[in-house]
Amino acid sequence: MTRGPGSNNRAVSNEQAVMAALAARGFEFVDPGAMTVAEQIRSFAEATVIVASHGAALANLAFASPGSTVVELFPAGNAVPDYWKLACGVPGLTYRYLLGLGEDKGADRSRMLVTDIEVDIDALNLLLDQLG
Repeated sequence: MTRGPGSNNRAVSNEQAVMAALAARGFEFVDPGAMTVAEQIRSFAEATVIVASHGAALANLAFASPGSTVVELFPAGNAVPDYWKLACGVPGLTYRYLLGLGEDKGADRSRMLVTDIEVDIDALNLLLDQLG
């Protein structure tokens, strides 16, 4: 899932590399911000694996199907439990997270909300391999 362009929105700074790695695994890309609510619900319900940066679009996990998996991406050193808690309410949903590369700027929610994410491609591939 892409967040689309914009500054200070936890954009994935190496999104093209992430998309290439995921495309090689057969992933399709969606931008929930450009979709209707019905399209978002359908997209999450039909997905078997969701890879997305932390953000409001992950509220759609409520519509994920049992047996699906989500990998939430965070800036370096700044994981928060918001969508993990939501994921726990979906029967059979597997939740994992991946911290981004870079300096840990401290666990400050307000700073995290505007920090871009550099995804460690090797770590993402390893995590996806472990998930099967």
